[in-house]
Parts: sequence; structure tokens; C-alpha cells
Amino acid sequence: MGLTASLFTAWSTGRSSTRWQISSDFRPSRAPISWNAPARPAGAKALESIMMFKRIDHVEIVTDQLERTEQFYTDMLGFTVKLRDRIERSGLGVPIDLVYLDLGGTVVELISYEGASVDPAPQNEHLGYRMIALEVDDMQKATDYLKTKGVDIVWRPRVRETYSRAEICDPNGYHIELRRWIT
Repeated sequence: MGLTASLFTAWSTGRSSTRWQISSDFRPSRAPISWNAPARPAGAKALESIMMFKRIDHVEIVTDQLERTEQFYTDMLGFTVKLRDRIERSGLGVPIDLVYLDLGGTVVELISYEGASVDPAPQNEHLGYRMIALEVDDMQKATDYLKTKGVDIVWRPRVRETYSRAEICDPNGYHIELRRWIT
């Protein structure tokens, strides 16, 4: 059973002690690792007491159009520049420029490799991370505003019972969901 199936089984069965195992193909060059999972907590307070992870700190976007991408996220979507950094030697052996953009406590890190080619954004559905989603107060106002700025709505707003959603793309072709929760 793979890691995902093991975790789902542990969560869905609610057993008081579930053994999770990560096979050696998950971490090559190391022996298999396993641990015992604690019982599923009784509520949010119990979960709080055993969790060491606080929140998603940031999402990374690799771009070969750093200035244009920064301008899109700041001018069109309202992000603010939190920090700029440059690392002279990245894992690819070339310098990288970093721009950290903040929106309501959520950070998007823009990464641009200098002198290294990177693959373009996936064009087809694929495994792995898919997109970020921005919550909006009013879907119609948000999409009307973006249209006036020349941003295409690539997936028109769809209204469901509990939410509405639409999609746009950033200058790199990465999809961004717009989400309004209906309460």
C-alpha cells in the first residue's frame, strides 16, 4: 500500500492506532521508515495540541518573466512586495532572483533562474499541484475588474450551491482560481 493509500486508510477508518509505512522507493538510498500514528483527535482543540505545523507559508512560482509576473500579481491582484532576495548559486548552479509577494498573510514566492532554462507551465491536466485559489468578496465585481485590466477569464464563473468559482491565468500560463464562498 502506498503512502497516500495508507494515510487515507488511517484517516477514514478512525482506528486508534494505525501503522503508516513509507516504502524505500519513497526515499531512495534509505531504509524503510515507519511510525505509529496517534488516535484521531476528538476535536479541533485536541488536534491543535498535537500539531506542529501552523499553516501554508508560501507557494512558489518559477518564471522567466519576473518583472511582468510581479507586476501582474501586484497591479492586477493587489499583492504587495514583502521581500526581494538574490541567491548567487542555486541548486542549478546559477543565480536566482526571488520576490516574495503577500496577500492577506499568504505569500507567493516568484523565482527566476538566471541563465538556466526551465520547462514551461504544464498545458494539460497532470498529477501534482494544480493552481492557487484567491478568495473574492464578489465574483462579478472581481471578474468585471479583471476584464477592464485586460485579464481573460479562462473559465467563466460557475455558481454552485455553496460557492462560485472562475479561473484566470498569470503571464506564465499558471491558472489562478477565483473563489467566492456562499454562506
